[in-house]
Amino acid sequence: MISRTRLDRIAFLSFQNALRLHHDAIILFKEKSYPSAFFLSILAQEEIGKMHLVNDQSWRSGENEAGLAEIKDEVKKKKYQAELESMEEYVIKALYQHPLKQGHFYRNSPAEELWIPKKGKLRKEYQGIWDGMLEARKQNAVYVGFARRRGKIDTTRLHHPWEITNGMAASHITRVNDYLLVFGLGLRYTSYAYENEEIVSMIKHRRFLKEIAASWMRSGTLAQKEIEKLERALKDPIVSDARF
Repeated sequence: MISRTRLDRIAFLSFQNALRLHHDAIILFKEKSYPSAFFLSILAQEEIGKMHLVNDQSWRSGENEAGLAEIKDEVKKKKYQAELESMEEYVIKALYQHPLKQGHFYRNSPAEELWIPKKGKLRKEYQGIWDGMLEARKQNAVYVGFARRRGKIDTTRLHHPWEITNGMAASHITRVNDYLLVFGLGLRYTSYAYENEEIVSMIKHRRFLKEIAASWMRSGTLAQKEIEKLERALKDPIVSDARF
């Protein structure tokens, strides 16, 4: 089985890579290369989703190791061991399933009102991520080709990167930026918790939050409300000072 140390390392490197991709997406957006900015921003979301997937497995592995040590019956121990290995295999495979990583970004982002949507537009958008809608758009941002429907190629519909607008790119960059700001402020205020200390110490650092806020001046409505609420609780307008 993969050690917790290695899992924690994968999570931290995924977070660092997400920051690199996010930074590059902003640069490309400012250069008006909107399809490429959109593509990299979704990759950043995927790396954050991967971070959460791996971190969850790291936490579970610690709990599972303790549970395994308590089992005295060898037959039950072997059965439990097999279940743990099966769970670990699922997580490893999930790291290469892009819609799953995208979905985990949205599920774990405190800046999104997509945690448990019941109906309406948000529910449709959220379900579309798991169904591969966002993955299809990501591919369209870099390739010219025909549309696919239910596993079949539709030669009547052509997709190309120039379909990606500046608004689409800006929306996804904003989502990543909002995630970083809200999650970081929440960790700083201790209203959120996270197991990986390397990630926590980095994302809640004041200078990090100021740099993220200044690098992209936009925030979604829900995220902005949460940012202002956390700033009031902290009595420290970190984001506001960086932007104005």
